[in-house]
Amino acid sequence: MASQDQKHAYRDRTAFERLLLLIAVLLKHPGIGSNEPELSGGADLKSLKSLKSVSGQSSLPKQQQAKQFSKQSAKHHDALMPVANKMQELATQLHIDLPNCSIAALRKDLRTLRQYGILAADQKFRWGYYLGTGVLQQEELKIALQTFYSLAEYQKDPKISEIYQRLRRRLQAQKWEEGKELYHSRVLFNRVITHTKTEETIEQGVFSKNLNLYHQIDRVERAIRQGECLRLTRHSNPYQTDQVGDLEIYPLQFIYYNIAWYLLFEHSDSGLLAIERVDRFADQFQVIAAQSRSLTIQRQRLKSAHKLLDLGWDLHLGNSKKEQEDELSGKLKPIKVTVRFSAQVAPFISEGDLRHPSQQVKEVKENGILTYVEYTVYLPRRSYGEFRRWVHRFMADAIIVEPTELATQHFKDAQALYKKLAALKENT
Repeated sequence: MASQDQKHAYRDRTAFERLLLLIAVLLKHPGIGSNEPELSGGADLKSLKSLKSVSGQSSLPKQQQAKQFSKQSAKHHDALMPVANKMQELATQLHIDLPNCSIAALRKDLRTLRQYGILAADQKFRWGYYLGTGVLQQEELKIALQTFYSLAEYQKDPKISEIYQRLRRRLQAQKWEEGKELYHSRVLFNRVITHTKTEETIEQGVFSKNLNLYHQIDRVERAIRQGECLRLTRHSNPYQTDQVGDLEIYPLQFIYYNIAWYLLFEHSDSGLLAIERVDRFADQFQVIAAQSRSLTIQRQRLKSAHKLLDLGWDLHLGNSKKEQEDELSGKLKPIKVTVRFSAQVAPFISEGDLRHPSQQVKEVKENGILTYVEYTVYLPRRSYGEFRRWVHRFMADAIIVEPTELATQHFKDAQALYKKLAALKENT
């Protein structure tokens, strides 16, 4: 007969079924045990009004309110209570008797799962329990798959395309609310204008012409994570035709914007932060091992670059390291830019509440009728070119009022366009 200490802790059927039910619940409800609210597309109007009312009654600053709420939530929340409740629900569905589902028993079961590697031994689950990489609930998975679909179909990301097809095959037996096939109710429809897939360039016979750095994206991403310095070759630069050839950089991030993939990087010699279209770099590069740096520095420079993006307009970060530093420190103040938009496009301008963090929109009316809107934004001088090109799309419905430099250039652009149109009319 086996001695008492040799008998297994789960030889009792009830304990064994409790353990299996725990595993089943963690698989069916990843993230369970978190005190985060259920996933929703956004709070309804009633909830927002209620929240506004409550927050308006408090004399505490917003940050202190948030901290106080967090502490109260943590105090009154036991992560294992919702787990126990779901286990009881599942046991009822499966006609299993579950008499002992105490918090103490569940803690013991969790230790067992850690012992056998089913739960990571060194991982904390303060934001909810899950097994392995199964962290998404079905609604979360649907949204993630739709994002993958967009990146694969329209932004032509080959790696994500491969992952998306792999997930589709694995999820063929998944039952969605809308049927066997997932209905893509959300897409990001910005189409890429350059080749990103190596097999496509080969099939279309444009391999040598279109092979670019994007075809080495996995290796460049590894360089980003490892803080490696790369020597790249830029084979084209439409805006500064003299700036082609080799350059040494620290790659920081791939960015998809409007029509193409871009690389955000830092020049290793000057420290200048810049963004360039990926397809303007050759696919071959060299790693300069002696100049590698830590991931901490990579994160710091990435944060600085995104602050510059927030301060500016579109992707141009400027051509001066000193000006970038002065912008980031607040020494270089942004310049007030005002554009007057006609009544025809005024509604479109007024709709864009979040075009820029510094923007102000003022409606001007005569006799109660909207005449125009004044759009004011504070920008660094480096952003003049890209902002001017944005204004150009509104043609005769937009006039740059200030600053004088930008208004004068806008006037010259209009004159040049008029002359070209007049010449074209004469020749036809």
